[in-house]
Amino acid sequence: MSKLLFFALGSVLTLTLGFGWHAHRGRFGHSMTPEDARDAVGWVLRGVDASDAQVDAIAGIVDEAVGELETVRDKHHDQLEELADVLAAPEVDRAALDKIRAEAIATFDESSAKIVTALAEVSAQLTPEQRTELLERHERFHQRWHGGR
Repeated sequence: MSKLLFFALGSVLTLTLGFGWHAHRGRFGHSMTPEDARDAVGWVLRGVDASDAQVDAIAGIVDEAVGELETVRDKHHDQLEELADVLAAPEVDRAALDKIRAEAIATFDESSAKIVTALAEVSAQLTPEQRTELLERHERFHQRWHGGR
């Protein structure tokens, strides 16, 4: 059950971070505001009787994580541009490709660490019953949209 709980809580964070990630990229025409984070968190938490204080705390965690991940996203975009430059050169520099690969892995590690930290902070704001309810909601959603896979 702990593995599923991790995925359920991860869904909360992923949905809200994903919303913020796309907003910060301009997909919605503006950066994610604290109000946007609160709305996204409120939408996810509405079925688990989260208090306003919990929603506020989790929205703050998510907003901070989105801001931190913005710098990681920028690093990733720089790495993609560098990769394109190396691959477009007359001679492919294998050492440069390996350097970009290593940097990309480090960037992924940095972002995954930030996400796990935010996930732990979000989890600490919820009661065991709320986390269990999120797990059940996640399972229902997953079965509905993915046929139980």
